[in-house]
Order: sequence, then structure tokens, then C-alpha cells
Amino acid sequence: MTIEELKSHVRSVLSASFPFVTIQIERVEDDPLDLGVSVFGVEKNAVKWVKNKILDLDEELCSNTEFVITPLVRDRETTRKYYPQFLSPWTA
Repeated sequence: MTIEELKSHVRSVLSASFPFVTIQIERVEDDPLDLGVSVFGVEKNAVKWVKNKILDLDEELCSNTEFVITPLVRDRETTRKYYPQFLSPWTA
């Protein structure tokens, strides 16, 4: 699996699981094999669940590869305060 195939699969799964939040997937600058998966606007009581879903994807898809998926989940209040441009759902 290539990094682009991994990004595509992760985007597909997360967009289906979390259609009402903004999802952004980027390579981590200091480690090109690490995908940072940012999810913005998550309800506060669901942040841990979303992080665990992303970690489950990491285990499922990356356990026998050189890739790593790192969850970066922000609740609605943090998103509103620091990332207001990501309050409306979209994927990038």
C-alpha cells in the first residue's frame, strides 16, 4: 500500500463515520511515513471515541507496514476558538 492509497482509505472510512465534522489528512513534516489525521468540531464527549477509532485504523491498516496514523482531534469549543475556518464540515 502506498501513502496515497492509505490516505484515500482513511479519508473514506472517516468521512463515512463522521460526516458532520471537518477531516484533514496530512503527512507529518518530520516523518513522511506518519499521517496526521485532524478531526475538527467533535462533540466534547466523543473526542476519546474518535481518537480510538483513528487508532483502530492505525492498528488495522499500519501494523505490518512502515506507516503510522496519528490522531489530532479537536472538540467544538477548541475548533471554534482556534480553528473557526474548520467549523463547517468538509474534507481535505
